[in-house]
Amino acid sequence: MRMTENVKLLAMKLLDRFGEHVSAQLLLWFYYNDRSSSLYFDLRRRDIRFTALHAVSFLRIPEIVATGLEKKAGDVNATDGMGSTALTWAAREGHEEVVKMLLELENVNPD
Repeated sequence: MRMTENVKLLAMKLLDRFGEHVSAQLLLWFYYNDRSSSLYFDLRRRDIRFTALHAVSFLRIPEIVATGLEKKAGDVNATDGMGSTALTWAAREGHEEVVKMLLELENVNPD
């Protein structure tokens, strides 16, 4: 089932300023605190800088990633409060389609 343009645009509107939503903070808190890693996400952080592009790359929603890139909805090289880019999130989660999509961009920093 393919997403319609209206659904994609609505999703982009809902994700606008995603980093300010409590859902972004909760997603990061559960992600980092549910892993056996040295990373720890403090839910009280104010400057998480987790953008809509970070979120849809992490959640493997390539149609919304493509829409965000087409609409130039943010800096593809923006880092979140933990220093990760959308590409980092997609690669870490094994989302090959999203990784390929991001690497095809001229302005993406693969490092």
